[in-house]
Amino acid sequence: MKREVLGAAAIVFIASFCLLVIELVAGRILAPYVGVSLYTWTSIIGVVLAGISIGAWVGGIIADRYNPASALPLLLLLSAAASFGVVPLANLIGSRLLPLPESSLMLRVLSLAAIIFFLPSCLLGMISPVAVKMALRDLAQTGQVVGRIYAVSTVGSILGTFATGFFLIATFGTRRILLGVALVLLLCALIVLLGARRKILILVLLPVAAASAFAAWHWEAMESPMARDSKYFNETNYYTIRVEDRTRIDGGGRLETLALDQLVHSLNDPVNPCFLAYGYLRIFDGLARWKAQNGRPLDLLFVGGGGYTLPRCIETAFRSANIDVVEIDPGVTEVSYRFLGLPRRTRVHTVNADARWFLMQSQKKYDLIFGDAFNDISIPYHLTTREFVDLQRRHLKPGGLLAANVIDNIPSGDFLPSYLATMQEVFGRGNVTVLADGDSYARGAQSTLVIVAGGRDFRTAEPAMVVPPRDIEDAFRRGRWTVLTDDYAPVDNLLAPLFAERLRYRRR
Repeated sequence: MKREVLGAAAIVFIASFCLLVIELVAGRILAPYVGVSLYTWTSIIGVVLAGISIGAWVGGIIADRYNPASALPLLLLLSAAASFGVVPLANLIGSRLLPLPESSLMLRVLSLAAIIFFLPSCLLGMISPVAVKMALRDLAQTGQVVGRIYAVSTVGSILGTFATGFFLIATFGTRRILLGVALVLLLCALIVLLGARRKILILVLLPVAAASAFAAWHWEAMESPMARDSKYFNETNYYTIRVEDRTRIDGGGRLETLALDQLVHSLNDPVNPCFLAYGYLRIFDGLARWKAQNGRPLDLLFVGGGGYTLPRCIETAFRSANIDVVEIDPGVTEVSYRFLGLPRRTRVHTVNADARWFLMQSQKKYDLIFGDAFNDISIPYHLTTREFVDLQRRHLKPGGLLAANVIDNIPSGDFLPSYLATMQEVFGRGNVTVLADGDSYARGAQSTLVIVAGGRDFRTAEPAMVVPPRDIEDAFRRGRWTVLTDDYAPVDNLLAPLFAERLRYRRR
């Protein structure tokens, strides 16, 4: 392979590698503001592909009109600058979510993705056609040269995907990764420019390189405001995790707040394990205490660990209880040990795995299964389907109960009736009940609800209340619900109206 082709292939490899790194990191950049959902990844992939497409078109025009040896280092320089700008731009506009009146979750995620990631994708997309033009010396070998360069480009994309998903994010975090991408592109620009010996461009590039080096030295300035305001901040393969200190409203002490992506997930009192700030946890706790009345040791499973709030309480209240927690993210478990009061020597047995996989491998049966894996508008759809509900049912002891928390608006929400109908199909209509915290439930407002399946012969502590049947009937009457299955579970679409409703509430 000739020197020109090797040089062009190396540049295209690096550009494609960096582009896929940016695309995968984009999900973590947007997560604290709009969560991670089907809409998030659809918007990111669509925006990046649009950027590549337009960039390739424009890059082809540039390659024909200008000297590729001069254009290529400038494109690499601009790509580096755009990569440097991703984090500051996200910090600037992410929390504001754009002033789009009554906009949907779909439009807001798409707008954020386009504003932050279109430009770097477009600039990196311009590099390939310019590099190809620089490598061509013999038109008789055009197909061979183009084929080789684009093959190398694809290899760069593949390696960028695997490196980011399996290693880079968990090791370095998104901001350091983007800093590294920018510095690599800047270094490539310098190498290409020195090789082309364009003195005028070198004079232009040196101040930019110096400024970039200064920014790299002080990369903490790129830190998210959320990170600066947090006691702990980390990006794992699953969540952006934050821990913050708060004071209890009643003045009874301090709380450790766990936030996963855009949602505050738990409020833990490190001193008092049974301080339960959320109504749905008090309902869960009431169910456990009712089950414990028969005097037998309880076998409990928590699908989703969150802040381990209720497992800590039950471990303290019921010394003989067997408590299993399936939490997919080891980072959440480690944070619970370090900051949220969960002792390392504990009877709470944690398995860091997907809950569905765990139950498929397990033969154990439980008195109660608590579903606490639904994270606001970011819900793992495969944990909502009829097949998974039936899998949980098969792991219940005779008389066992399945209790899952759901956030929705009764009667205008679409997810609650869908999930409720799915539960009813597995357990029977008469064996499913919707509970709410009587102190906070309000018809027509977003509420955290608990769906209990397995029978109606149970009790839970006040202020738990059964949601009025007319409210549930009105939700079903709207006709926008569906039984959720592995083949059809449009969970993100069903939850999208909650996002717009929340924005309207914030503006009041």
